[in-house]
Amino acid sequence: MAKHILHEYEEGLAAKRSEKNDLLEEIGKLEHVIKSLREQINGANGEISRSPAGENKSKVMGFLSGIPGNKGARMSEIVKGTGIGTSSVNFTLTNKNNSKSFIKDGKVWKLLAS
Repeated sequence: MAKHILHEYEEGLAAKRSEKNDLLEEIGKLEHVIKSLREQINGANGEISRSPAGENKSKVMGFLSGIPGNKGARMSEIVKGTGIGTSSVNFTLTNKNNSKSFIKDGKVWKLLAS
């Protein structure tokens, strides 16, 4: 009977060790993903990467100018089409310094005719 109990404990311990190894492997993969994401966000040298001044405005203007008939686009379409973050697109479109470039027509943004 004692051998049977000892065998059950040993099997339970082996199962727990296997679970531990699986968790450690999963933790390692997650840490690798986190490191990769941090590098993408912060740049390889640890500094936060920023677009040069005016680059977002140029991208948005380029995207909107590619729409035939200046029909405009919703902000979500501009975000998807330019790859710029939502808050950056919002700032670019609503910034008072850009008021001579963009106009909101209902739910769509258009280039202001020059």
